[in-house]
Order: sequence, then C-alpha cells, then structure tokens
Amino acid sequence: MRTIQKGVETRDPSSAIRIKGMGYGIRIILPESPSEEELLELLLRIPPQAYLFPVGEGVVLDFQSRVCSEDLLLRILRRVVWPGGIRILAWVSSNGTTQALVRRAGLTAEEPSPVPPSPPSDSPGALVLYNSLRSGQNIEHGGDVLLWGHLNAGAEILATGSVLVAGRLKGIVHAGRDGRKDVYVLAGSFETRQIRVGRRLCYADESMSWWRKTVLITIEDEKPIIREGHFLE
Repeated sequence: MRTIQKGVETRDPSSAIRIKGMGYGIRIILPESPSEEELLELLLRIPPQAYLFPVGEGVVLDFQSRVCSEDLLLRILRRVVWPGGIRILAWVSSNGTTQALVRRAGLTAEEPSPVPPSPPSDSPGALVLYNSLRSGQNIEHGGDVLLWGHLNAGAEILATGSVLVAGRLKGIVHAGRDGRKDVYVLAGSFETRQIRVGRRLCYADESMSWWRKTVLITIEDEKPIIREGHFLE
C-alpha cells in the first residue's frame, strides 16, 4: 500500500511484513491493511533461504486482528508453505473468526513455547542479526549468517556457512571460508566489488546487469554462478 505526500509516493510502513527472531525461530507479523492479494505477494517476496533453521525451530504466522478467509489460508499453504517446505509452528490471531478457521482446518492456533537452549556443540547453528552493520564492524561465525539489514562498505561477514544479506550488500563477504563448496551468498541488493564463496573470488562493478539487484551466488563445477531473483525488494 502506498500514500502520496506533497507529490512524493511513499510506502505505508503499516503495510509491511515484520520479522522478529524468537526462541522458537521467527515470527512473521502480517500487516492488516493490505488486501489478501497484496498480502500474498508480500509473503512471496520473502527469500526461501530465510526459512532455513536448525532442527526444532520454525515459523509463527501472526495475522494480528485480520480476518483471514478460507481462500487466503489455502493460497498461503499452496503457494508459500508447501512449495517451500516451511515448518509452520502456529497460525496465531487475536481475531476470533480467524482462530476458528485455523482450528477447523486442523492447524495449530496456540502460541508455541520457546525452544530450550541446545547444549554446546562443535557445529554452531545459524547466526541471525537484525541490525545493519556499519563500517568497521566485523562478524566471524562458524556456520550460516543471516543479516536482516544492510552490510555497509567497510563491514565484513566471514562465515564457514552461507551468508544472507536481506538489504544492500556493500561490504565484504566470505561464505565457506573453510573451503566448503555447498554454500551460497544471497543479497537483496548486490553493490559490492567482490565477494568470496569457498575458495572462489567473484568480481563485480556497476556495468554488470545484476548490479543493485537481488542475486544468489553459488559454486558449480568450480565456477561462481550468479542468478538474479525477485524474492526481495
């Protein structure tokens, strides 16, 4: 949903999906103002990699006070949940009609309990960050790193696993720094000169067709492969 103020078109913040990290995984808070069609499109823009969690964690869809129709519930299942293999822990709502619909469908409507902390192990899980990283901030992690913000120029993420930057990727990223090849880098807006995936270095500049676009970079047959996407805006 957009509004016009003094001739400038701006997106209404109340129409955006909000994602919060919780003890059980993540909570996706669905806005109440968009139409059902608009809401479905917002869900489809979330990258599938965002739903990759350690075993035992999952997603809660929070409809707030929205009245959810049978059609919307089925479309979310058919177009988002089932194709993505997403583990939905609960479909929560403060609206009685929506709660009744969820229960009639045989789905869980109760708030889940947080997952108890796992004992220390030699294989760290994913590190999820909810703030942008500024110049001079460096993150090193022995697993996957998910940044729900921007990686600004001068900031670094070094991970043995994959790296997801939901916002602008302007800093330095090295995924698979221990030499792993089964990793990826996903950027909401690719705006950096180079990244490393495994032992491969990928250079870029403004002349590339995928500059400032959503891209997924993997290693296949010892070569970096860049794919453009549309799951983030």
